[in-house]
Amino acid sequence: MDEGALIEPWVVGVYAVDRGQVTLGHKCAIIGAGAIGVMVFLAAKLVGAVDIWIVGERYEIGSFVDRLLK
Repeated sequence: MDEGALIEPWVVGVYAVDRGQVTLGHKCAIIGAGAIGVMVFLAAKLVGAVDIWIVGERYEIGSFVDRLLK
């Protein structure tokens, strides 16, 4: 059931990447490091974005995103 809670943020993330026309080799910045911001990061990474910046409060980003960025 926990995974179900991530479906909406994932769909919003994929939609944002689609609307922003992010493709292979693009650079992008994500404002906000909550659930939706993380999903935008993952969707952008999946389509091949190479330089992805997440702007948010350090406490909000947490170790999960820190691991993704490495």
